[in-house]
Amino acid sequence: MIQPIRGDIPRNFSDLSQLLLINLSYNRFSSEIPAESWPAPAASVPLACVQRLAAIAALPKLQVISLSHNNLSGSLPASLFCNVSIYSPSLRIVQLGFNAFTNIVKQESSKCFSSLQILDLQHNQIHGEFPLILTNNSALTSLDVSWNLFSGKIPSVI
Repeated sequence: MIQPIRGDIPRNFSDLSQLLLINLSYNRFSSEIPAESWPAPAASVPLACVQRLAAIAALPKLQVISLSHNNLSGSLPASLFCNVSIYSPSLRIVQLGFNAFTNIVKQESSKCFSSLQILDLQHNQIHGEFPLILTNNSALTSLDVSWNLFSGKIPSVI
């Protein structure tokens, strides 16, 4: 039987500038992803607003982030799903389901310049109002936010 990887996410991904896909699903990674593992965002972006996971998307050719079925926690910045200037415009699939993320931090802009097609946030502990920024992405074809703790109404435009 194959044993899952435990502990922290490896710290050396920042050198992998040609990386297209990262799949670390079905392991036992826990805690937050260490910020120093990934390329730093632009200096103009306040680090307090950029959570550790979002820095993954700074890899210039990255198309797929799959970290589902772990025990990752913390906040997710909405900017991860909207590819604001510091993130790769090539990002197409984000799979973060079956973790312990608790909220989505809103971004200042209500615009979403994204090529993101699939967003999977199912089975987390995300609470609060549904982030309207997710409704501004015309490229999105699959959105799964089931089994979370959103409050209020989910917009009918979804």
